[in-house]
Amino acid sequence: MVKYIVKSAGRLGKGAFASKSIGRGTDIAVALIRKSNTKNPDKDFKRTRLGRYINHSSKPNTTLVKRKNRYVLVAKRAIEKDEQLFADYEKLSFADLSFKKRR
Repeated sequence: MVKYIVKSAGRLGKGAFASKSIGRGTDIAVALIRKSNTKNPDKDFKRTRLGRYINHSSKPNTTLVKRKNRYVLVAKRAIEKDEQLFADYEKLSFADLSFKKRR
């Protein structure tokens, strides 16, 4: 899998950045691992280091793809070296678990 680095993302705190150019459709790394099935996402999933540092964007450059009990971050488009990796939190859905929007 392609490597990433964690560094300052300005007002967003820290973020994950591509350590080299990443092609569209390339697996970046595992972001979440299912550890149980209580229907409570805070208890059911362990975030990996990458999962902790993905920031939100309504125009993300990555998406999460389920592979067995893991969710892998995959490039939605070509990503340049040093470009920050983003996911759209509002559109996260897991095939086997419904998330309700938290307020």
